[in-house]
Amino acid sequence: MRWSSASSAPDPLEEYDELVMDGRAPDPAAFAARHPDHPDLLVRIAGLEALRADMDRELGAVGRQEPRPPAQIGGFRLGARLGAGGMGAVYDAVHPATGARCAVKLLRYQTAAAMVRFEREARLASSLDHPGIARVIAFGREGAVAWLATELVLGRSLRERLVECPTGVPLDEVLRVGVAVAEALGHAHAAGVLHRDVKPANVMLGLGRVRLIDFGLAIEHRHDYDRITRTGAFVGSHNYAAPEQLRGERRSLGPPADVYATGATLYEALVGRTPFESATTAARLRNVNDRPPKTPRELRADVPREVEAVVLKALAPAPRKRHANGTELAAALRALLR
Repeated sequence: MRWSSASSAPDPLEEYDELVMDGRAPDPAAFAARHPDHPDLLVRIAGLEALRADMDRELGAVGRQEPRPPAQIGGFRLGARLGAGGMGAVYDAVHPATGARCAVKLLRYQTAAAMVRFEREARLASSLDHPGIARVIAFGREGAVAWLATELVLGRSLRERLVECPTGVPLDEVLRVGVAVAEALGHAHAAGVLHRDVKPANVMLGLGRVRLIDFGLAIEHRHDYDRITRTGAFVGSHNYAAPEQLRGERRSLGPPADVYATGATLYEALVGRTPFESATTAARLRNVNDRPPKTPRELRADVPREVEAVVLKALAPAPRKRHANGTELAAALRALLR
């Protein structure tokens, strides 16, 4: 499958998005009928609306007041909040038996769907045992609050490293990080688990080891057709998500989706920007489907051609054109290490 070059004609999906943002949302079927030269427009509008609905739910949740966390849960004593994600807040904590520091994640908003997703994260993450994945210590539920305790990963994230290196991280470091992340994903993929949210903020650097954290959006890619995930709503981080994930194609998701996100993460680590810098969600959907990103060498001349080739293969729009899984991507990157 080849990428088509960008058309000079305006994309009607962007026009539709602008009308919605202006409060003048047209009837999707009628709008699509006015553009017969875009036969897939109605399907693309449906994908945009699913993406918009998912974003609205996230933004609405952010506006709600967070309940005060308990001083203790599951025997773990909670301390300062370390951060928050789409599903929960993470706290510094003390293990009840050993006194060791750990991290405890609490379900952030008490909805049935979020609770089910949280419990899935705990179950899936606890099945993974790899030095590149933060280890799960325990999990449970107390009343309406679910919790997950993991080892505390000290250090800084790749996102923080990029703040220090805004035009790109040193090449050898990018390759070492890429190998470690891909190996961790390879272990998860072999266990039938997808991460679905690989991005610089979920790659931790420090203490001589790279760790992949936050399997909060994890699913079993061998059994992902359950009623919880059939809606087609996009879940993940838009700047790193594979085309099939952006479009909400649940049955198409597999290890290549994580490979794509890793490729987008490595692309940013190399050049300091994501492959597609889009101003609107419609433009993001258009770019990821219709045109390739600038090559890393266009933005950073010292990137070797063979490194560029591996990253661009990981970013192929068609899943079958990418590396099959994390293990295959790790092998390709490892071969490039000096």
